[in-house]
Amino acid sequence: MGGCVAAAESWAAFEKEWAGTLQKYHIECFHMTDFEAYRKAFKEIDRDTHKALIAALLDTMNRHIDICITRLQAVNGQCLGCGYRLAWMVIREQKSHIQE
Repeated sequence: MGGCVAAAESWAAFEKEWAGTLQKYHIECFHMTDFEAYRKAFKEIDRDTHKALIAALLDTMNRHIDICITRLQAVNGQCLGCGYRLAWMVIREQKSHIQE
């Protein structure tokens, strides 16, 4: 589980860009569990498209989101939410290099 925080202006720009990316890839709604399992809206996409889509969405987050709050949960030895946490760590690292 997680959430993101941004100023109202940044959030509006984020929503517009996020929706545009989903539309470009013919996706109505992004669900990470379906995305990673190649299910539902993502079942027909190939590996290169899969990588391009997540890169575009993470790039959108990088440009518009200031804070991400995550909660990790271990169930039967598996970390639920770790993928989100890792993605956000990559985003924050990239953003810090851009600002330097």
